[in-house]
Amino acid sequence: MLYHKSEIGKVVFAIRNCKRRLVLDPRTQKPKGFGFVTFDSESQAQKALKAMNGRIVDGRLLFVEVAKSINSGEDASA
Repeated sequence: MLYHKSEIGKVVFAIRNCKRRLVLDPRTQKPKGFGFVTFDSESQAQKALKAMNGRIVDGRLLFVEVAKSINSGEDASA
């Protein structure tokens, strides 16, 4: 996949002890520009959020936030 060679790919795959999923366009198989990372603990998630939110990677500003559930509007981790 192309994103492995990019700076954002390096950031995504450098995250340890977590589950990660980069969302791809089903037709082109190229990244859609967002993904999901699930951590083992709340403290790990908060540390990553603070470290990555607002960071510029490959000339793009990263926005990192806790995912919300589509059904209830609450945190997806709840």
